[in-house]
Amino acid sequence: MMTMHANGFTPTEAALVQKELGAKVVVARAPVAAWWTFYMNMGRKPWDDIRVRKAVSLALNRDRAVEVVEEAWGAVGGIMPPGSAYALPADEVRGIPGFKKDKAADIAEAKRLLTEAGYPTGFETLTTYRGGRIYEDAAVFMRDQLGQIGIKAKLQPLETAQLFDTLLKRTYDSAHFKDAITSRAPDYPMSYFLS
Repeated sequence: MMTMHANGFTPTEAALVQKELGAKVVVARAPVAAWWTFYMNMGRKPWDDIRVRKAVSLALNRDRAVEVVEEAWGAVGGIMPPGSAYALPADEVRGIPGFKKDKAADIAEAKRLLTEAGYPTGFETLTTYRGGRIYEDAAVFMRDQLGQIGIKAKLQPLETAQLFDTLLKRTYDSAHFKDAITSRAPDYPMSYFLS
């Protein structure tokens, strides 16, 4: 009898499972389009200012996120995953504001935008996220990234149903979540939308 179990493992967890179970388990990797999303509630200040939202996008070091949060299992790309026939070429991805490997100019521009928006020393935000270790690791990483431009994020873990309710009712200030689809084609129907 064969039993199959599919789950999202970190490289560290996969190595532990392999070590513990040896030949009884096969750890396989499959391509998936997954991304960490930082939701900014545009119905609340300061997120109603596009300069603030742009500053956040510029500040994020996506290469470091893959290295730290995903333990190097992943790649920086656009909405379609790298390797897909529909993916943007790497040089085009690197031309998108905020996607450069060298972040010095992006950080400087992010700080300039915050100053222009009236937040020269940054501001505080309450960032809700889904409870659990992998989500906490990513939320801590995000908090550190925001801190580079003076945004001080206080983290608030929520149980999954409570987080979904908070997102759908838009009762959050900022929020952090991981989204994913298993398709590598652009016409794959999304299972849900948060509008």
